[in-house]
Amino acid sequence: MPLSLLRSLRFGRLSAIALAAALWAPPTHAAGSTTTEFAEEKLIGGTKVVQTDFKSFPKWDRIRKILIKHKSYNPAVLTKWLTWAEGLKDKPQRDRLAAINGRVNKSFPYKTDRRLWNKDDFWEDPEQAAKKGALDCEGYAIFKYFLGLSAGIDAEDMAVLIGRIRSTGEFHAIMIAHADGRNYVLDNRKRYMIDMDTERDFASFYSVDLDDIWLYMFQ
Repeated sequence: MPLSLLRSLRFGRLSAIALAAALWAPPTHAAGSTTTEFAEEKLIGGTKVVQTDFKSFPKWDRIRKILIKHKSYNPAVLTKWLTWAEGLKDKPQRDRLAAINGRVNKSFPYKTDRRLWNKDDFWEDPEQAAKKGALDCEGYAIFKYFLGLSAGIDAEDMAVLIGRIRSTGEFHAIMIAHADGRNYVLDNRKRYMIDMDTERDFASFYSVDLDDIWLYMFQ
């Protein structure tokens, strides 16, 4: 994840007990996992651990392996989506992101994982999402990430961010992305893509991209 994107993450305070009890608590360190620890960082705040071993987070690891091979991933149910996304490649990156955010939000109604999959937390891949025709919040973020890759956006310019909505206490997932020197939030709760600097109602827990898991430890 580019430092410019990481620096824009806004952090909240959460006790260790509450964080451990959260539905989407950050993945625990697996034995033998590769991590790099960072001390207090003035631009961001808090303590971060960058974890590169995805064994401790199998839900994202399954999705990540699909996205890494996105150029050869073309189930029939995704053909129209892929054709549309590839047609965006000549547009500026911000316009591509805005188009993806708007179309995905408009095309899929929101439903909980319990209603869709009879599970409390399920991370669906793009094919599963298209077949269901409805998404939970992490499903929106994953599908937008997939379309971003198909539209020619560098994987390092995007990440899936998990945290909490400050005003409601609800756990939530969004996609964040970098374009034209600015960072943006792509959220299924918002009609339009917004500048990350204007987002005040989200506390970040952890984020994932194709290479790393970024854990944010609050003090």
